[in-house]
Amino acid sequence: MTSDFLQKKFISFLKRNKYDFCFEMVNVFGKESDVLAYKDYLSYEFEFKIGESDFRRDIKKGRHKSSKPNYFYYVVSDASIIKGDLLDYAGIYIHKFSSDGQSLFRLVKEPKMVKENHCTEQELYTLLRKVFNGKKAN
Repeated sequence: MTSDFLQKKFISFLKRNKYDFCFEMVNVFGKESDVLAYKDYLSYEFEFKIGESDFRRDIKKGRHKSSKPNYFYYVVSDASIIKGDLLDYAGIYIHKFSSDGQSLFRLVKEPKMVKENHCTEQELYTLLRKVFNGKKAN
């Protein structure tokens, strides 16, 4: 399984769960987010990890301290990846396959709110500029 596979399946999950917008590989908070989603004026950042060493390396970087989404999550391919200490504010989703081969995502740890305010106009402007940069209006 690859991170790309996990991301594609998770974006479908977010759409089914009524998120307003989902963007892949976008930099709004000073670093690239694997997936950034918005729902009801709140931002949700999702980081995808398929290996324990990659997960541990990401936690040690401490880069999420400067990140300012309302909620931050890890989405992992297997529960064995999340052994040991976790970031106190990060939510955790675990991917599983159903008996008929469908991708399922189970929330195993609720996140803490990182930022209480709704998205700022500057955040939304930055997001729109990055998403639509270079594209011509119809």
